[in-house]
Amino acid sequence: MFRALSLLATAAAGALLAFPTCAGTVMVQGLGLFSATAPSTAHVAPNESFTFSFDLQSPVTPSTQQGADLFVTGITDCAYTLGGVSQAVTLDSVEFDPDGFALSFGDQTKLEFVGADLGSDGTVQTPTWGSYAVFVLTPPPHVVPSIRMPSAALAPQQIGTAMVVTTGPGPEPASWALLIAGFGATGAALRRRRAVLA
Repeated sequence: MFRALSLLATAAAGALLAFPTCAGTVMVQGLGLFSATAPSTAHVAPNESFTFSFDLQSPVTPSTQQGADLFVTGITDCAYTLGGVSQAVTLDSVEFDPDGFALSFGDQTKLEFVGADLGSDGTVQTPTWGSYAVFVLTPPPHVVPSIRMPSAALAPQQIGTAMVVTTGPGPEPASWALLIAGFGATGAALRRRRAVLA
């Protein structure tokens, strides 16, 4: 009986190591540098560095989906710095698409990160890292109706680059308990075997 129990615990511990838990909180972090052509806004400044981090659940529960774009709310532990100074930010949503992702701030500023697909299928890729081109979309200024802007002026321009890293969840507490029990049962079986051989 003890031998069967220890073999079962060992197999469960091995399976836990081979197939880690995928559901849970994922942290997304990034750091980058805005170029000299970047506009000056509350979250963007020319020639300044920036960092961000936030947590979300994976797989994500989309608040809305438009085509290939997946809009996610419920972001927690959001932090943002500009030029080494912490900014008070509200992150309204994160938008995932096949080209990257975008952060929508409370003041209607949107930072777009174009590079690899990070989670348009609803599961944030972890662990992963990559280089992204950064674009900014800001709320339009008050425009006099008689003035027409050329459409080319509305196209976003690259204003920086960023490195983005995601870290996945660790095993859940029940998985840790199973893992520890498996190692304990394996150790007990080896001790017992050694005692019988002696």
